[in-house]
Amino acid sequence: MLLSNVWSGNFPFTCVMCNLFIHCFVVKVAANVTNSAQKILCRLYAFDVHCNSFFPAFVILYGKQYQIYICLFESLLQLVYGI
Repeated sequence: MLLSNVWSGNFPFTCVMCNLFIHCFVVKVAANVTNSAQKILCRLYAFDVHCNSFFPAFVILYGKQYQIYICLFESLLQLVYGI
């Protein structure tokens, strides 16, 4: 009975403090989530720019590689089968 009277006197203060701590925690977590999301988006954008800058080189190199492969394959067929 003695503790209930003391605790009931501190109840409004306890509610205010709990709400304050919860609010601070939520704001901090939201700020961290926003910062990490911005970092992820920045990295994804950098990767996209990287891929776009190398795309013409990949197309040219793979095209030339295919042409060389066809020439080598034809000469291999001529050597092996005498076609």
